[in-house]
This record gives sequence, C-alpha cells and structure tokens, in this order.
Amino acid sequence: MTAQPKSTDCSFCKATKEQADYIIAGDEANICGDCVRVCAEIIAERVALRDLKAVLGDYHRPDVVKANRESSAATQKPAA
Repeated sequence: MTAQPKSTDCSFCKATKEQADYIIAGDEANICGDCVRVCAEIIAERVALRDLKAVLGDYHRPDVVKANRESSAATQKPAA
C-alpha cells in the first residue's frame, strides 16, 4: 500500500502551489507567502502595542485615568 502524498496547499487560506508565491511545507501544516505576510503584520502590530503599553505603563487604564482626574480635581484651588 503506497502512502498518499501530503497536500501542498496552504493550511490557512487553502491557496494551491500554483496560486501562491511560495509554500513552506511543515510536518503537519503548510503556509503560503501571503499568510506569512499577514502573520508578520499581526506580530508587528502586537509588538508595537506591547511597546506602547510599556511606555504608557498603567496610565491608560480607565481606573487609573479616573483616579488621576479625581486626584487632580481635589488639589485644584477653587476659582476666585
């Protein structure tokens, strides 16, 4: 009994090798160039968001923003 050849289609978007620029074949899945580019964009966005959160710290959280507002209002002098 001969083994069936493994599919060379992209496991994510189902593009065939004729439709894709290239396909990277793995043991259990294949990925085409377009899906690699989409993955790279997602990773870049997540890294940028992580870096932004590192810069902002907790300042952007709604509960922290509210506490900062309340603290600022409590220390302001009344208008004369």
